[in-house]
Amino acid sequence: MLAAPLVLARRWRGDPDWAPVSRPVQVLALVSAAALVVFAAGIAGPHNGVVQRIAVTLPLTAEILIAGRMLTVPVTGSAAGPGDTPSQGTPAGQDG
Repeated sequence: MLAAPLVLARRWRGDPDWAPVSRPVQVLALVSAAALVVFAAGIAGPHNGVVQRIAVTLPLTAEILIAGRMLTVPVTGSAAGPGDTPSQGTPAGQDG
């Protein structure tokens, strides 16, 4: 849950469609890693439960950002096909 967002954030820095979520995803993953270190070291003492929940919630928030961006990025490239958009065309398995 920590390595994947960091790798993706680095990859997306140069992509204009994904650059807006690159930095927030990277920050969320790094703060989560720091919270995991605090939790594992037992520094927080009686508040370890809260620290653990924070450490788990932050990468989930990063995943939500990634999913939200996936839903808003326009369909392009070879996967889209010629002239296909999500709102046009016939449903799969039906011929015009």
